[in-house]
Amino acid sequence: MSKRKYYPNKWRQIQSIPAKYFDNIYYEDFMDWKLGGYEIPDNVLCLVRDRNLKTNKVTEHVYKQSPAAMKLIDKLAHVGDSEITVCTHNAVAHIEPHNYIEEL
Repeated sequence: MSKRKYYPNKWRQIQSIPAKYFDNIYYEDFMDWKLGGYEIPDNVLCLVRDRNLKTNKVTEHVYKQSPAAMKLIDKLAHVGDSEITVCTHNAVAHIEPHNYIEEL
């Protein structure tokens, strides 16, 4: 199994650029742009992010088909130790463990 190619982080080059070369932006505009302006490619149905509350580990999954995404969400909900965030083209849903519906 091959190792992933390492892409070097160039933050020092960006940090060394004088501030005058960056446009000023208001906080509210920035939040609307970055949080409300997300884009998912057309061939992707949804993104599912789960954060394990015990280990604090975050795992992201990308799905193209609804049955596979629903199967994962159902599995995570039954385990009950994860916060689940589902992002689709139309909405972002955040599901906390105490909000899971238990089967009767």
